Amino acid sequence: KEKFGKYYSKIESYWNSYISLHLMLRKDTMSSINYLIKTIKGDPWFVFQKRFLVIIKLFLINVLGLNKA
Repeated sequence: KEKFGKYYSKIESYWNSYISLHLMLRKDTMSSINYLIKTIKGDPWFVFQKRFLVIIKLFLINVLGLNKA
């Protein structure tokens, strides 16, 4: 933490979003949402990034069952 200083929360949020994305790809929705919440708590501006939109898109696909194929 001392090495990265003020950027530590952004770095941690980046990795939490990476974990969230890959959990959503595995259809582990609840764990993915937990990591997504951690991400937003660490970096509220994350909601304006493309990765956030992809995670939300996958969430909707998983919840609504649009990927039957």
